[in-house]
Amino acid sequence: MSSHTDLLGLAVDITTYSKQIVDRLRESGHGQPSYAVDSPRELWENPKLGLKEVKSKLTDSANTLLTLINGPMLFHRNLFGVHYDLAALQIVLDFNVLESIPVKGSIDLDTLSAKVGIDKNKLGRLLRLLGTQRYVEEPQFEVFQHTMLSEVLLRDELLKAQGSVQLDDMHKASVEASNYLRANPNCDKSEVSPFKHKYGTSLYEFYDTHPQKAIVFAKAMQGITRFDRPFTLLTQWIQDTGSDTGKMIDVGGGSGHIVLGLAKEFPAWNFVVQDLHDNMFAETLSEATKDLSSRVAFVHHDFFTTQSLYQGVDAWVLRQCLHNWSDEDGAKILKQFVPAMEKNPKTALLVNESIIPNHGDLPFNEERSFRQIDIAMFVTTNAKQRTEGDWRALIASADPRLRITRILRDTGTMGVIEIHLDTGYTNGNGTEQGHLLHDGGYANGDGMGQEHLQLNS
Repeated sequence: MSSHTDLLGLAVDITTYSKQIVDRLRESGHGQPSYAVDSPRELWENPKLGLKEVKSKLTDSANTLLTLINGPMLFHRNLFGVHYDLAALQIVLDFNVLESIPVKGSIDLDTLSAKVGIDKNKLGRLLRLLGTQRYVEEPQFEVFQHTMLSEVLLRDELLKAQGSVQLDDMHKASVEASNYLRANPNCDKSEVSPFKHKYGTSLYEFYDTHPQKAIVFAKAMQGITRFDRPFTLLTQWIQDTGSDTGKMIDVGGGSGHIVLGLAKEFPAWNFVVQDLHDNMFAETLSEATKDLSSRVAFVHHDFFTTQSLYQGVDAWVLRQCLHNWSDEDGAKILKQFVPAMEKNPKTALLVNESIIPNHGDLPFNEERSFRQIDIAMFVTTNAKQRTEGDWRALIASADPRLRITRILRDTGTMGVIEIHLDTGYTNGNGTEQGHLLHDGGYANGDGMGQEHLQLNS
């Protein structure tokens, strides 16, 4: 968070951070961004510039300054009206308004109204509301054109899918959150959520019975991966094995876009996606090359039932699955791996999830992102994001023999928690042959550490 809360101090911070960004762009030979559709994009899309931290600090300082200047009345006025912004955007997306505006150039309101089938007066009002955030521009009266904000949806199908899912399915469910809590003030069950309160069915059943929406949902989840859920830590884990060949099972892998990404990076590894339905997977696989599709298989599996694939398996992956379930159900899911781990204790169980930091550890604009996801879990499945302590408690509750042997972390909130079965564990009625080191590593009976906690920043 910003080191200042006085107006001039914040202004100095903003100038300092802005100069650092401009200097770095100039050193790298890149131009500064603008609202034009052909704006330079390196500041937004090139992580090699190393500007993530300074961008976050600048955003935090700018937000703080704007809030202090405008005060609480205007803050709430804007916040309470945000659903009208969302309504305007949803209409624009649903009626393909953006696709009807030339990528370069402009279109008059009469022509645009006729193309999309929306009354001219209402369409103009919608676009002018979005224009207050520079989403589109009106360079002449009743003439509209794209900015870089709207243009991106014309070429980014995954981002547009996120908009469709959030503005339609999830927004309607979130409106029911208060009514849900009145009806279920102390409920921790995964099957009872604001989403179900709205639609009368769980998230999973909803998309099972709406296959077209399921395809859009899968694309939305694939798009979210690019923002704050990269699979780089799974890449690192495979690299750390030192093996050119191997086999990984993505349990609850849905569309399979994660294992297809890994298959591209590791051409001698094979992958399996386990899930209840293959419709989202089939859609993704249809776009893959023959080499990739030959090394990625689908197996029908319910992760509330015993895991049966273990021979020749290097790792099972539970990626972004457990955060959809309560602690009780999460423990049930983890228990299903224990019989297979007993038969093949060398196989690792990798929990690839967000590990949320403590309040105040990150700038507020970054913290807000994962707090939003936390509430999204509540709205959709009555579940939650978890801290490292929460994860340790959940894993221990599933089976006392499950040991965290390593935690890989990235610069965001994602982590890979590597779990193995402690085959030397006893419940006190026998001799304990192994124990867990304080740093998370496992030691055998002679005290020699086998693995240690690894925190990568």
